[in-house]
Amino acid sequence: MPDTQKYFERFCQLGREEQALIAQQDTKRLGEVASEREVVMREFLDSAGQHHDDAFFAKLRQMQALHTSLRSEAQTLYQTLKDELLKLRSENKRLGGYRAGATITPLHSQLMSRSG
Repeated sequence: MPDTQKYFERFCQLGREEQALIAQQDTKRLGEVASEREVVMREFLDSAGQHHDDAFFAKLRQMQALHTSLRSEAQTLYQTLKDELLKLRSENKRLGGYRAGATITPLHSQLMSRSG
C-alpha cells in the first residue's frame, strides 16, 4: 500500500501542475502532463491489486474530484481557444477582401509580342 500513497501524491501533484498550465494556456506542455497523469493513475490502480479498503476508495473519490475540476477548466480553455480561432478566421476573411484592391497591376505587359 505505500506505493499507492506515492502514486496518489504524484497524481495530485500532476493535477495541480495541470491546473497551473490551464491557467497559463500552455497547451503544448498540458498534453504531456495529462498523459503522465494518466500513466500515474493506471499505476495507482495496478498497485492496489485486489486490496480495496475505505482509504483506497477515499483516494479514488479525491482523484475523481480533481479530474472533474480539471475537465471543467479544460473545457473552458477549449471554448476560449475556439472563440479566438473563430475571431482570427473572420478577421482574415475581412482583410482578405482588400487583396484585390491592394494589388498593383502593371500598365504594360512584361512579355513582348513578336508579331507586332
